[in-house]
Amino acid sequence: MKGVIDKLGMDLQVKQKDKTHFTTNVNVCTSPTFYAWVFQWGGSVRIIAPRTAVEEYQEMVRKAMN
Repeated sequence: MKGVIDKLGMDLQVKQKDKTHFTTNVNVCTSPTFYAWVFQWGGSVRIIAPRTAVEEYQEMVRKAMN
């Protein structure tokens, strides 16, 4: 969670899912830089909404795999 706070700030509203997972809602400007930050977590950070951001991220990952 420290890495998320470092990137997104201390004013996050966090909901604990279980002992090792949490969710938060943030407003961000999506960009390759933001998606690269998500990618660096190796699947530990996931974008779940909005659908357009999920699709943009998936496309970036597909391009990286090719």
